[in-house]
Formats: sequence, C-alpha cells, structure tokens
Amino acid sequence: MDPRISALEVAKMVGLSAPAVRTRLRRWKSQGVLRGYEVWPNPALFGVQFVSVDIPLNSSQPADSVFEDLKLVEGVLFAREAIDEDRRVVIVTLVSDTPAGTVRRASLLARLSPQHAIDPPRPHWLPPCPIELSRLDWRIIQNFRDEPLLSLPKAAREVGVSLKTFSKRFHRLLDNDAVWRTISVVNSKVPTVYVHIAYTDPESAEAGARDLGSRFPNWIPAVSGGYGFPPEARSKHLVAVFPLEAPAGVADILRAIHGQPGVVSVRRRFPGETVCYPDWFDRRIGEKIALSGTGAASSEEEPDFVRAYLRAA
Repeated sequence: MDPRISALEVAKMVGLSAPAVRTRLRRWKSQGVLRGYEVWPNPALFGVQFVSVDIPLNSSQPADSVFEDLKLVEGVLFAREAIDEDRRVVIVTLVSDTPAGTVRRASLLARLSPQHAIDPPRPHWLPPCPIELSRLDWRIIQNFRDEPLLSLPKAAREVGVSLKTFSKRFHRLLDNDAVWRTISVVNSKVPTVYVHIAYTDPESAEAGARDLGSRFPNWIPAVSGGYGFPPEARSKHLVAVFPLEAPAGVADILRAIHGQPGVVSVRRRFPGETVCYPDWFDRRIGEKIALSGTGAASSEEEPDFVRAYLRAA
C-alpha cells in the first residue's frame, strides 16, 4: 500500500531475496498481471461506510448489463465479476453516508440479480486518519488520481509548489493513512485465482505467508495484514492472487495450504472483468478542494512564483 517500500523491504516481509522480488515484479508486469497503479483516498475521510456486496448471477446472465446498471447506483466504486466456489457473482464495493443509505443501496442492487436477492453487505474496517486535510492535500490526491505514475518532482510542478513542500505533504498523507497508492493486480486477460485463507492465530498466518511465498514463484500477496478486516482479526487472514499458468498449479497450492498448521478455512474466487466508477470520489474531492479554498491560502500552499513575488515585495 506504500510506494516508498523498497524491494529489499518487501523481500524481508515475504521471506525472499530482493533480486527474487524484482524478478517477479518484472515477470508479472510482462505477463500483464500488474495492470498499473491506482490512488484512492481513505473513505474514512468522508465519514462513510465502506462495504462489499455479492450479486448472484445465473450462468447465462451477461455481467455487462449489471456493470452498466451500477452506474446509476450512488456510491459504487468498483465491481468485479467472479466465479465463486459454487456460483457466479458480481462483487460490488461501495460507500454510503449512513446505515440506512447502505440498506437502500443494497435493495437497489438486489434488483440486478435474477433471484432479486443478494448476500448481506460486508463492512470493511478502515484505519482512521488522524489529520485534517488542507486544500493542498486534496489537490495532491486528485493530481495522483489523474496520473498515478507521476514522479514527485513533476507532480510538485503540476500542483505549483516546491518539491520540499510537496514531498513533506505527500509523506504526511501516506504516514497517516489518508491516501493509498496501490498496484492493481487484476487483469481479465490473464486468468487468476484469488485465495483467502483464515488462520487460528497471527503466528500461523505469518508462517503460512512465508511458506507459500517461498514455494510458489507466482504467489502474489494481494492484501497486507488483512486489510479490510477488523483490527482484532486482520493479522489472522491472508489474501493473495495466483496467475493460472497451468490448471495443476491451483491444486498444488490448495494442497500446500491445507497442509499448513492453523488453517481454519480456504476460499477461492476466479475474478473476471473489473469496472471502476471514479465519479463518487472525484466529486467528493472536488467539493473538498472548493470548500477549503474559500479562505485565504497559507504561504505553504501558494505557488512558488507567488511566494517569490511576495518575498521580493
């Protein structure tokens, strides 16, 4: 979740060498598994609930029609078609301002299923953000959402502040869980399987992650520290992606997982097409920029040429 982490640090986390980490990243990029970067503000900044809902589909229902209808549901962030253990679903991730809003959105989503029923919404735990964001902070977030791969010097020039100011603000946002700059690992052109493993205790989960990372070159940890789960449970969960280069690979991994100590449950999902709906976040960020820009800007937020002019004056 943190772009500042080096290959060496990642290697220590997953029990591999730094060259092995770099090799895997290069291979996944060439295979098309790593689709690119995405930048998301922490939904907690907007005081909203963050939930996922599974919409069951029948075998013949096209997911495209569901993706199109989801554009009309307020708060939908992204949706992904998936084949579960025994069914086909569209997984919808959305936000809502109130519990009642979640219920209303869930009732709308139920209409998109042939059974007119959905699984109960699953809340996602979100880390709190202890800082208050300024107009400059929101501009930095929006800038990276528009161009996630910008270098810090270029991003600073586009926002109109010094590199020192930009870097200070950017690192502050990351340190306080205000923004996440993540690698997208879902690509419908590359068959993959998601594996979610629950362990009895954090020690078993940590040992299991090291074991799988060292035994299977294409094992991609997808969630760090059980993100999305409540604090008391997150260290006991492991979520990863495995490219399906050969069907036998899934069976090998499942045998390895079930042979690990402390495994409580294993769930597989085969993801298909993913559709993002950025409008909700972009509107909210735009509102934050507009509202926080009504007063006088601090000298730290003035563009470089403005500060230079004021000093000269």
